[in-house]
Amino acid sequence: IVESSLADLNRSVITKEGTFNSEATVDGRTVTIRAIERYTRSIYPPQSWPSMLTVFDAIYEFNSASIILRPI
Repeated sequence: IVESSLADLNRSVITKEGTFNSEATVDGRTVTIRAIERYTRSIYPPQSWPSMLTVFDAIYEFNSASIILRPI
């Protein structure tokens, strides 16, 4: 595994409306990915949209990331 590719999976975004945290670790031949997405409420006013986009952008970037494997 190319370690720099795991760095793209490590994110932490905290806003007033929600949070997204992700962490990728390697232990031998095992890759563990932990992702937590939380929102402070279920309905938001339109003024909260820019802050929500910050969380959504982090989630999108996490989902678009790749792990690069090297042959052994």
